[in-house]
Amino acid sequence: MGRQYRYRRCNNPSPVGNGAPCVGNNQDVVVCNQGMCISKRPDADINEMLSVKIRL
Repeated sequence: MGRQYRYRRCNNPSPVGNGAPCVGNNQDVVVCNQGMCISKRPDADINEMLSVKIRL
């Protein structure tokens, strides 16, 4: 069993003056039972789905 983590920062552009902060969570975690973790978001970038990080 593995986990896929996704993080985001509200800095491109950063809120300035009375600008609204980013809405929603800054971290997502997906539990993968077997095989590769694949994003369930329909608008996910293809590079995000194809990149794999391996820890030895």
